[in-house]
Amino acid sequence: MRTILTVLFGVVLACSLAACSGGERQEADAGAVREPAEVQPSSAPQPLEIVESWWSVSDGGRLSYVVMVKNPNQGMECREPQFSVVPKDGQGKAICHYLDVPFVVGAGATIALANSWEVGDNSVASIDFTLEKPGAWGEAKPLPEDLYEVSGLRKTQMPYGYWCEEAITGELLRNRAIPVEGVGSARISIVCRDGRGAILGVALGIADNPPLGERVPFDAACFFAGEPDSYEAYVIPGPTRNA
Repeated sequence: MRTILTVLFGVVLACSLAACSGGERQEADAGAVREPAEVQPSSAPQPLEIVESWWSVSDGGRLSYVVMVKNPNQGMECREPQFSVVPKDGQGKAICHYLDVPFVVGAGATIALANSWEVGDNSVASIDFTLEKPGAWGEAKPLPEDLYEVSGLRKTQMPYGYWCEEAITGELLRNRAIPVEGVGSARISIVCRDGRGAILGVALGIADNPPLGERVPFDAACFFAGEPDSYEAYVIPGPTRNA
């Protein structure tokens, strides 16, 4: 098995959804972490690209998805773009409308926007993933590649009574200070692939305020069958979470 670590700067906070019903619109809270002055780039940036997507509904009626988003601009970051996630039934009718809002898509970065929620008895036939609002662009350098380290990833059966049956467990190490006021937590998205490179499933977790230089354990809930052949870990800094 191989582990690929991708370091990104931004935040996607997933709404906690008990159900997803017809016509309902849900939005991820990007959090008021900073209020940067928008920088007018010297030339128009290339738009963000959705380079890969995947979704699945478990036997228990839980929808999981991931959207891979690439920023092709090496010298500019995009702040708070809004990505629309619209599950549809077999007649093409929207079951709900969800917004995923990363705080920042870093210069030259590829991020994973992943989430899961219950869809109940709704039968999902397709999902539309689109960039609904482009966000604000500003000049920026890429973040250090060693900002985070993820190690020890494995699929684990969780104890009886835990809210999910299985999770991807591992350890997170923060190597550097994050020079942005209010940033503390880390959102961890794990993309699991089979031996052919196809997405098998995704796992989602949050490490609350990981201390500098100290490895902290985490578990990222997952809802798919089978054992991955490889893992890709996408760590996105987020706002400080109150205890």
